[in-house]
Formats: sequence, structure tokens, C-alpha cells
Amino acid sequence: MEFPTINEAYTGREHRYQYALSFPDDQGIGNHTLVTYDRRTQGRQSLPVGNCQLPSEAVFAPAEDATDEDAGYS
Repeated sequence: MEFPTINEAYTGREHRYQYALSFPDDQGIGNHTLVTYDRRTQGRQSLPVGNCQLPSEAVFAPAEDATDEDAGYS
């Protein structure tokens, strides 16, 4: 994982979630996946972005009036 991001409202504070892209192989081709890492449970959720798609760095956009750290769009 390179260049993980967080909900920017938590910058400089304890945070639970990190967001990053995973690369499927050592050549960086194939099905890339957006991964949400949960630092509390050590779990992760994956969302494939589609074959032949090359996304950039993960960015988190909080939902309007969000009260949960992970409520938003990445």
C-alpha cells in the first residue's frame, strides 16, 4: 500500500479508517481495488474499480452532515 489517506477531519487526531488502492500484481495491471482498512478490528473491505481501469490515489469525501468517521465517499 502506498499513499494511504484518511478522512481529513481526523488529520492530527486518532483515526480508525484508512483508504488506499491495491495493485493486483507486481506489474500494476489488472483489477485495481479501493481498500478501506479498519485499524480497530484489523479488517478491510475491498471495492474493485473494474478491469482495465487505472485509478489515482484514494481520496475520502465526507457525506453531508456525517457523524461517523467512515460516512462518505472514497
